[in-house]
Amino acid sequence: MPSTPVTLVVFVTRKPTLSPAEFEHHWEHVHVPLLKSLAGPTFPLSHRRHYLSREPSAPDYPLRVLVGDPEAVNFDAFTVVTFDNEAAMYAFLPTMSRPEVLEDEDKFTVKEKMRTVILGAVNTATRD
Repeated sequence: MPSTPVTLVVFVTRKPTLSPAEFEHHWEHVHVPLLKSLAGPTFPLSHRRHYLSREPSAPDYPLRVLVGDPEAVNFDAFTVVTFDNEAAMYAFLPTMSRPEVLEDEDKFTVKEKMRTVILGAVNTATRD
């Protein structure tokens, strides 16, 4: 029986002392390279970061929301992380508890607001 890929979604909130651009820069150029160097072959198949759009010129960087209350959104980005299977996910998870990773997360995230979920079914509709 072939193994089934496992996908996580991690919701991340930036430290309020950072601009959205500083937050993104740190995640892209410091945190992900750190994870890759520490995880080695246990790094996920993919680790895609999605950043919410914010008004860069306003002092509090308001969220660009089309529908709903922007105050109900308490994260700045989410990452979609895919592993070969559940065993691969569990092989990588200890990397996330390493002191270097935890110390780096303190530099750019509000860890108390971080949430991680495992995705279930994914369905796609396309334009015919």
